[in-house]
Amino acid sequence: MASASLVRVLLMSAILLGSVFAQTTRFIVQSKCFFQKNCIECLDADIECAWCTDDLYEMRKSRCMPIKDLLESNCNASKIETNDDYFFMETINSEPHRDFDARKLEAVQISPQKIQLRLGKLASQTISFTYKPANNYPLDLYYLMDLTWSMRDDKATLENMGSQLVLALANLTANYRLGFGSFADKPAVPFIQSEPHRLENPCYSENDQCEPTYVFRHRLKITRDIDRFIAQVKASNVTGNVDNLEAGLDALMQVLVCDQKIGWGSNTRKIVVVATDGWMHMAGDGLLAGIVEKNDKQCHLDDAGNLVDALKYDYPSLEQIWRVLLRSKTAVIFAVTEAQQSYYQRLSELMPEFTSVGRLQDDSSNILQLVNEGYREFVKRVAFTDNAPAYLQLRYTTDCGGLYREPQPINRCDNIAIGREYKFHVELRLLEYPENPVSNKLTVRIEETLISNEAVELEIELRNTCDCEAFKKPLELSELCNFNGDYDRQDMRV
Repeated sequence: MASASLVRVLLMSAILLGSVFAQTTRFIVQSKCFFQKNCIECLDADIECAWCTDDLYEMRKSRCMPIKDLLESNCNASKIETNDDYFFMETINSEPHRDFDARKLEAVQISPQKIQLRLGKLASQTISFTYKPANNYPLDLYYLMDLTWSMRDDKATLENMGSQLVLALANLTANYRLGFGSFADKPAVPFIQSEPHRLENPCYSENDQCEPTYVFRHRLKITRDIDRFIAQVKASNVTGNVDNLEAGLDALMQVLVCDQKIGWGSNTRKIVVVATDGWMHMAGDGLLAGIVEKNDKQCHLDDAGNLVDALKYDYPSLEQIWRVLLRSKTAVIFAVTEAQQSYYQRLSELMPEFTSVGRLQDDSSNILQLVNEGYREFVKRVAFTDNAPAYLQLRYTTDCGGLYREPQPINRCDNIAIGREYKFHVELRLLEYPENPVSNKLTVRIEETLISNEAVELEIELRNTCDCEAFKKPLELSELCNFNGDYDRQDMRV
């Protein structure tokens, strides 16, 4: 008997506690809803909050309450806005991963490609996508060479690399193309000597003949013809300047921004190899030659591939180069001699996602090794970026294909393998509604840092108004406001 009584007591206690908990929970939800001023604030307050749009609602309590309470307060059931469809999400395009297709000239490395979703301040939404690096993804490689006097041995080495170059690139990908250009320095004092015979032949002091100093010369549009590449290298002459600082950044800027003249492909991995034994002039150095106009980051190549306006614009800054690398999705391998390695390593640390540094032998005999190592360094890592506005927060997580036991709050993975899938999750949280939006539609692209024309495209509908607000205009001097104010479904405006 005592045992049965104890069971009844425990059962009644559990029921009582459950009832108290339910009432407490309901009270908390009610308190979140009750004091909201308008429909959208109401729906954003809690998932259970609902808004009564019934013109005849007596408002004995509040227009914003849980739906059960609104019904009990005689709000018309057909006039209640809820959060029922808030978590809408639909995948629109999801092509499977595939390696590079030579007929279609494309690969699919990111899937899905397009997702539609609804987002407000009520709660975040999370999307997922997978990245699978493709076999034989196309490579456009531009060889940008310092052709000042001290690099003459390096030029001779490159001339004799025809078959070796073909094999080296074929080991990276079956789809490769090459371009070639050279740089020296701005042809202005104090970067060159001004005597007429030295202007005509900057190598006069070396008892040799070379061509007049130029800033940058684009010599070969990107092509698959290796023989043309070697021929252009052989046809190129060295030049000279005074100091050991060169116009490499001027040249690099033109390679990055002159898409059509350089010949960059639209579905390729783009890499520039900068081979030099000198340092780089940067923004501000042009003042020494009376050049004060800031570099404009525009293409200034003539039909012959020469950089015009070289004496009009200053050298680029590293910040300008970084922004153009970001926009063009191009990687840079600095192949430099031992004396300059630490200098370029410091530059690379300022742009780690786009640059790498390799030590170049004095005669460039190891250039193919550096290209191989630099290419593999870029291919083995993946990082994602997006164009979300400031009011929309995107937070990435991934386990990098099982490298971590739990997903980590990172947007990149290292040491990735071709053919293996890597899953990323992205939480989208609306921090604030945009001010004066033209539309409640927003498109956000999530892209790989160094690959163009592939992305997850998010078509987002911002839930910044309620359905009733889209078509209901305020009633001026409404009877519902005792003819003392304008009535709308959000509040009574006097």
